[in-house]
Amino acid sequence: MFTKSFKNISFITTIFVLTACGGGGDTSIASPGELGPLSDPTGTTVTGGSTSGNLLTGSCPESEFIQVGSPVAGNNVCAIQGPITTCRFFLSLPFSYLINLMYIPKIINLDLINKDKFTEFNLDMLLEYFGSDKAKKVFDQYPKPAQRKKEKIIGHGYSEFYEKYFHKYINEKCIILELGAFNGNALAAFYFYLKNSLIFSGDIFPDILRYKSKRIKNFYIDSGSEESINTKIVNEETQYDIIIDDASHILKDQIITLFMCFKKLNSKGLFVIEELNFPDTREDMRLSFSKPTLRTILHDIKNKKDFSSKYIKEEDKNYFLKNFQSIEIYMGQKGNDIAFITKK
Repeated sequence: MFTKSFKNISFITTIFVLTACGGGGDTSIASPGELGPLSDPTGTTVTGGSTSGNLLTGSCPESEFIQVGSPVAGNNVCAIQGPITTCRFFLSLPFSYLINLMYIPKIINLDLINKDKFTEFNLDMLLEYFGSDKAKKVFDQYPKPAQRKKEKIIGHGYSEFYEKYFHKYINEKCIILELGAFNGNALAAFYFYLKNSLIFSGDIFPDILRYKSKRIKNFYIDSGSEESINTKIVNEETQYDIIIDDASHILKDQIITLFMCFKKLNSKGLFVIEELNFPDTREDMRLSFSKPTLRTILHDIKNKKDFSSKYIKEEDKNYFLKNFQSIEIYMGQKGNDIAFITKK
């Protein structure tokens, strides 16, 4: 297995090197003389770095890759730039991959872990143990594996809200859908907290999930695509007791995910939206999409005001208004909002 992986990595490394540093044409490294001869030096020879007298003034080749630097002892300095930087960058990629590969944990089969180990754990303790940022304290999971620090940082602190709503499901055979599971850290915590649950994990990068189980179903979905939501969720037979949107947090994605998927909740089901405020507070989460944001829409609904959005179909809007029971919005300890919507 290791030999095969090493061969694959070596092959990829070779491709990077050839692409970045060779192959001729515009990608080749340009060196003086390769792009045209230098003019013969003229004038009196100067030795020992003296700056007196006439100087050796050969001209630099004309190329986008050659920069004329400040004269040294009166001589032109021809600095090669561009491709060497590119070459160094691409050469570093496979080695960076190899270094980080050593820190990536193996896929863990949760079915093989002794469940008695977590008998005294509440949900926050489970989320912290498995490294989910839903906990009050957590190891930062977003830097590259080799750059992660051992000190814990403040998490979102959503755990107390989750426990409030999830407690009634502890002994139930519930079906959960988490969108944006990432490495699956929260998913692993839910696996042990909701002992009889069946968990569906949907993500645009499903291969990065670090956990597996007979009770976990992992699949690809793009929460920004109505077609993908229809194909992977709406048109499937499965109905859910809990749906968690922790995916892109982008304005449009939050709206279409809620209003398209709400009909897939069972009666008295729960729909959770994390970082509800991101489209209101972060430019990169609203981009060129049209307001209102989902947070504004939910506040309008709570205040019995009408609303409209180009991303909501009339039939989905009517279904939601007819079937939602309550909307509660909380603020986590990092200042971000989380919404819990219950169904009639």
